[in-house]
Amino acid sequence: MADLQAAGGVATIGLGLGQALAPQATARAFGLSELDAQGAWLARLLGTANVALGAMALDPGLRTSTQKYANGVLLGNAAVTVAAAASGGISKRTAVLVLGFVAGLAAAEAAAD
Repeated sequence: MADLQAAGGVATIGLGLGQALAPQATARAFGLSELDAQGAWLARLLGTANVALGAMALDPGLRTSTQKYANGVLLGNAAVTVAAAASGGISKRTAVLVLGFVAGLAAAEAAAD
């Protein structure tokens, strides 16, 4: 179980580093079109948050104390993704990729229960 949680933390850190250091490439990996300058900076901001969340997931004590908040973030990510796809803001392919990543992280969190 701890290995699955650690993998989720490492995956989140990897995603965050990609967003922070190569926002255009990370956006393309999730099926998004070219980011404008503002979008790239927002991706970098999100990336730094993902690095922090992933690092928190690697510390068992911190992970336990923040688990309900992490679950809230994952639920929020899923809700925003569904709303964006439903409104045509992102493609269905992008929504499936994002929701797949979020589901994997949620599964790692559920393994702790």
